[in-house]
Amino acid sequence: MAHIHAGQAVSLTVDALPGMTLRGHVDSIAPAAGSTFAAVTADNATGNDTKVVQRLPVNILLEPTQPRLDRLRVGMSVVPVIERSDRGNILK
Repeated sequence: MAHIHAGQAVSLTVDALPGMTLRGHVDSIAPAAGSTFAAVTADNATGNDTKVVQRLPVNILLEPTQPRLDRLRVGMSVVPVIERSDRGNILK
């Protein structure tokens, strides 16, 4: 997360749309994990060695003129690749 910031280019592949790559950019990063905003937090008291994974949502805006963009649906599996311009590296 230290190398991700708003404005970075993103390419996405979607499992339901084989052979198609979508383009967009990072719009924003949430200030905290979703559980922080929950009215009642989860109590995962299963032991001291259990690590609960927290995910920080990254908002990605897609370029609106892409073909077949209207076929995207909530719940589809997407693999985003964020391009880092500072070193020419790519983050997955």
